[in-house]
Amino acid sequence: MKRSIVLLTLVALAGICGCSLLHHEKEQPTSINDFPEFKAALDGKQVAYGGSVVVAVFWTRYNPYCVSQIIPHMKALYGNYKDLGVQIVGVNTDSEAGRKLLDDFIAANHINYPDLFDDGRIAKEFGVANYPSIFVFDRSGVLAEANYDPENLRGLDARVAELAGAEQK
Repeated sequence: MKRSIVLLTLVALAGICGCSLLHHEKEQPTSINDFPEFKAALDGKQVAYGGSVVVAVFWTRYNPYCVSQIIPHMKALYGNYKDLGVQIVGVNTDSEAGRKLLDDFIAANHINYPDLFDDGRIAKEFGVANYPSIFVFDRSGVLAEANYDPENLRGLDARVAELAGAEQK
């Protein structure tokens, strides 16, 4: 009886303060077509993703793993598979750094795939909680992999090759 009263009291208090005792996971987007921002890279060029396998990688310059592992790997992945219709789009969330610093970083690190600056809206829509976060979309734009394990880069290569209909390089 005491447990029921305590539980009911907590539920009532949560309702009064606008809190929720139940955690609802944010539903992942199901199509890249829901995000027209992916079509505009930092340099303003339009990028066509129709019919491409798309790897969206959310990253920050402040995460050493993003800088030392993810960026070099994405550059290689893009180099290996771009001719097979694979697109990489980086989504940078260094809002405090500013666009000029990000442009300089991209140039200095020879990032060869489109990258866009996110003020946090896209990351929020995707439910990104950790960096890096990787999402893979198939050729029809449908989400194939959500929050892919960024420490399994060899597995990512295999998955991208599979979706592209190619042998893993």
